[in-house]
Amino acid sequence: NRTYQDLLDQLGCDPRSLTKLIFTFYQEKLVQQPDVLTTKDISFATGYTISSVHYWIRSGNLKAFPNGRKYFVPRPWLLTFLAGEAYWLIQNKSQEHLRNFEKSVGEADKTG
Repeated sequence: NRTYQDLLDQLGCDPRSLTKLIFTFYQEKLVQQPDVLTTKDISFATGYTISSVHYWIRSGNLKAFPNGRKYFVPRPWLLTFLAGEAYWLIQNKSQEHLRNFEKSVGEADKTG
């Protein structure tokens, strides 16, 4: 598994630039999603299980607010998580995660 630093070195960019690049990619990808997402919405968008989404919330990596037995995540909070180091450092990445990451990094190759 590559580390976050390996990725930065490969792309020749700093963490702030990578975060901005990935944030922008997901911002465009999620534009049709509701302003506040459920764990099911996030599961569908990321290719991870609802249990994984709950884990991210319980571990404090993904900010959310509870409402009864459900969690809700405003889109900006999800974008911050998706563009952050904690999401990159997930060891067993979903196929959707890998596809999206390759697409977002491909955008860096086109612009850089």
